[in-house]
Amino acid sequence: MPMSSNIPQNKATGFDPQYLIVKYLVPVLEHKWFVLFCIIVFLAIAVPLSLLVKPEYSSSATVQLKKLETRAKKDDPDVGRVNIGQVVDDTPIFDTAIAIMQSSTFRTKIIGSFDDNLKTELEVPLDPPGQIIYNISSLIKKILKLDEELSTDEKLKLESKKSQIQLSRLSGRIGLRSDPKKGTMKITAKAFDPKIASLLVDHYIAQWIEENVNYIKKVIQERLGNAQTQLKKDQAFLEEAVQQDLAYRKEIGIPIDRLIVPDPNMQIELNRLHFAIVKATENVDNVNIVVQNLVRLSKSVHDNTIILDPSRVPFDPSADSRVIIIFLGLILGIASGVAPILALEFYRGYIRHEKDILLAVDIPIIGKLPNIT
Repeated sequence: MPMSSNIPQNKATGFDPQYLIVKYLVPVLEHKWFVLFCIIVFLAIAVPLSLLVKPEYSSSATVQLKKLETRAKKDDPDVGRVNIGQVVDDTPIFDTAIAIMQSSTFRTKIIGSFDDNLKTELEVPLDPPGQIIYNISSLIKKILKLDEELSTDEKLKLESKKSQIQLSRLSGRIGLRSDPKKGTMKITAKAFDPKIASLLVDHYIAQWIEENVNYIKKVIQERLGNAQTQLKKDQAFLEEAVQQDLAYRKEIGIPIDRLIVPDPNMQIELNRLHFAIVKATENVDNVNIVVQNLVRLSKSVHDNTIILDPSRVPFDPSADSRVIIIFLGLILGIASGVAPILALEFYRGYIRHEKDILLAVDIPIIGKLPNIT
C-alpha cells in the first residue's frame, strides 16, 4: 500500500546551535592538541618576525613663503609695463618652489647632508614585508660576511645602488601638501626613530630655504636687470625730451622758465614738450623706486620663509604592525589546525547528530530514530 502524502517530512531545517556544536566544535576539541601545535608553530614564526619590524613615527612642519612686494606705495600703471612688479606674490614662483622640492636633484642634495645613520635609516623599507626581507637579508650577509669579500669595483657598484635606493626611499618617507593660495607647504616625514623623523623634516626645511632663497635671488637679479635696463631707457627718453624742449625754445627765442606764449601753435608745441618731460620724469622716478626695492630685497631674501609650525619629536608611533603580525600568526595557526580537521570530517562523513541522517536522505521517515551515542 503506498504511503500517504500526508506523512510529515522529518528533514530538519533552521538554525540549530546543538547541531553546530556537535558537528564542528566537537571534532576540533577531539583534536585540540593538533590545533594547539599549529598555533604554537605559527606563533613561533610570527613572534620573531614581529621583532624584525619597527614601529613607525611621523613628524611634520608647516612652512610659508612670505609675500615680498617691489611696487612703490602708489600704484602707477607704468611700473607694470616693465614686468618688474611683485616678486613672490604670485603662484608661478610658489609652484616653482614646490617643483624644486619634489625633484630628484633636491632629494640628492638632502641625502648629501645626511650622516651615515640617516642614510642607513633610508635603506630600510617602511612596509613590514620589506623590513622583514631587508633584515633577514642583512643578517645572512653579516653571518656569511658577503660584503667583506667584495672587490673594489663591486663595492663602488654597491654604494651606487645604495644611493639609488636611498633616493627612492626618501620620496616615500617625505609627504608634501601645498596650498598655493596661502603660500604654505606642510612637510611630513616618517622614520623608525622619533628623533630621525623630526630631523628629516628639519633637513628638508633647511635645504628648501637655501634653494628657495637662491631661486628668489635669481628672480630678483633678473628683474633688477630688467628694471635697470628700463631705467636707462627712461633716462634716455627724459634727456631726449629735455633736449627737444631746449632746442625748440632756442628756435623761437623764449627763456627756459617761460611756460606761456601768445602764439597758440607755439603754446601747443610747448605743452607737448613739457608733458613729455613730466611723463619721462615720472617714469624714471617710478622705475628708480622699483630698482631700490629690488636691491633691498636682494639683501634680505632670507626673511621670505616663515616656519608656521615647527617639527616636534613624536612620543607615540603613528603605525605599529608588530601586534598585527602576532595576531595574524594566531589566526593562521588556528585556521591551519581547524581546516584539515573539518575537511577530514566532511570527507569521511562521520555521523555525529541525527541531522546528519536527515540531511543525507530525502525520504519520509516513519517512527523515531534511535539515539546516537
